[in-house]
Amino acid sequence: MVDTAKVAEFREWLVNGAQPAESVHTLVSDCARRLIDLGVQIDAFVVNGFFIHPRLPGIRISWTPERGIVQRDFHRNYIHSQEFNATPLPLMVKDKRTLVYRFDGTDEDTTSTYKTVFPEMGYTGLVLLPLLNSDGTVTGCLELATRRSGGFTETDIDVFRVAQGPFARLNEYYTERFNKRITLATYLGRRTSRKILDGKIALGDGDRISAVILFADLCGFVSLSDTAASEHVLRVLNQFFAAIGDAVEEHDGEILKFIGDAVLVLFETDASQQSQRDAAERALACVQQARLRLATDPQSADVIFRAAFHLGEVFFGNVGTGERLDFTVIGPAVNLAARMLEGASRLGANDVCSRAFMESTEGVSGKSVNCTFKGVDGETEVFVLDRLA
Repeated sequence: MVDTAKVAEFREWLVNGAQPAESVHTLVSDCARRLIDLGVQIDAFVVNGFFIHPRLPGIRISWTPERGIVQRDFHRNYIHSQEFNATPLPLMVKDKRTLVYRFDGTDEDTTSTYKTVFPEMGYTGLVLLPLLNSDGTVTGCLELATRRSGGFTETDIDVFRVAQGPFARLNEYYTERFNKRITLATYLGRRTSRKILDGKIALGDGDRISAVILFADLCGFVSLSDTAASEHVLRVLNQFFAAIGDAVEEHDGEILKFIGDAVLVLFETDASQQSQRDAAERALACVQQARLRLATDPQSADVIFRAAFHLGEVFFGNVGTGERLDFTVIGPAVNLAARMLEGASRLGANDVCSRAFMESTEGVSGKSVNCTFKGVDGETEVFVLDRLA
């Protein structure tokens, strides 16, 4: 039986931020346990959240007495799949209404996969509640299930409705925070987004850092863009960026810019020889992995790119105006890496590097060539590397 005296305390706890909620996982498990303490037999407490993200538009965080907290990521293909649309979630989000299942043949919804999935797991009742944001949109919902004989009582459901509003505010807070973090990371990179969220937002804010700089671009892109359909050009660009992007992520680099068909990548290091060697080897491995992925996929086997490597000091911070800032890297080291990539095309080389980079790593070889670059005084020694992959 529900302890009605504790219901107000439960609601007040939610209104006050469900302290100490260290994470949404903690919030979910604490809510489930407090509902049980009220006298509601909760055998599954689930929060579904939906986000702005190109690959991960949603997550499902479940609590059960047997397994504790389990998280399932909703990838974009699943959100648009028949499997997802066969659940009541799209309907509930669209209509913004509570759905109650008793699994006794009287339920209004007769088509959802939930009608068979939950009873097969031994559940006798299920309640789905939309979590409305302050502006009336829905970016989440609760699923509460029981194995109690007869399912949830009307008193149980009243308790859920009491908690629905305060929980929706907490869900909105966590969703907005997650959206802010992942959106910044998607457009700016993980390290850059963290710097901005840490408050480095003023013009000129930044640091001087040592880094391996990797510039890469597509071979023959000008000719391709002049002669091929725009859809084909876009497909080639995305194949290249996907291959290099996944490799950069795996080797702990940071994509700073996509510039036309080129990409600028940073592998931060310190002044120690070991750290610089490690960063250089990660940059080399990144290029090798990206080339292997492109070459082994029949759809992208003809996608070829060049790369230029350099090691030096850069300014990593905010440039721009008071109204429009860009977190980027600047300095002679960046300029030289860009000029070397241009020079690679003239030299007919796939990969080039500076002496600073060559001396920081082992296991690579190449021919030394003196080059003259616009904006760089005198001649610059460049190494045309033997094929990496």
